[in-house]
Amino acid sequence: MADEEKQEEVQEEEPKKKGGLGKFLIILILVVIIVAAGTYFVVTKFIIKPPPGTPTPSVTIGPTFDLEPFVVNLADTDRKRYLKVVMQLELENDKKVSKKLEKELKDKLPVVRDAIITLLSSKKSSDISTPQGKIKLKKEIIDTLNAKLVSGRVVNVYFTEFVIS
Repeated sequence: MADEEKQEEVQEEEPKKKGGLGKFLIILILVVIIVAAGTYFVVTKFIIKPPPGTPTPSVTIGPTFDLEPFVVNLADTDRKRYLKVVMQLELENDKKVSKKLEKELKDKLPVVRDAIITLLSSKKSSDISTPQGKIKLKKEIIDTLNAKLVSGRVVNVYFTEFVIS
């Protein structure tokens, strides 16, 4: 009986050794992948520099016009929802035009705010909750405002706060 117990113990120990080797290999492979990825990141970001004369991409925006926050009820029918949005309008990047346009926006501020409020309150939360919906909304705001302006045009809209509740 003692021999049988020893044989059972030996048989039970052998599979444990194989499983340990498999786990060790998996961990070793994962460590190698992580080290390789880290090395690639360090080399591409810090060691290899772009050749001189390569233009670095820069984001430049034209003059902006700040608008006070908008809080509107949305057109959802299932429940009452509202939108709070703060935005800035990017104006044409021509100094003469942008100065005239800024003055026109100040003079027509009630008309501008009314047009934006009317547009925003016609939207359902599902229309503007996705990134594509926000992009479409920006285009609609630009088109709506440019139809009302004569001394220049709005080229972009930047949402600095956008909350649907």
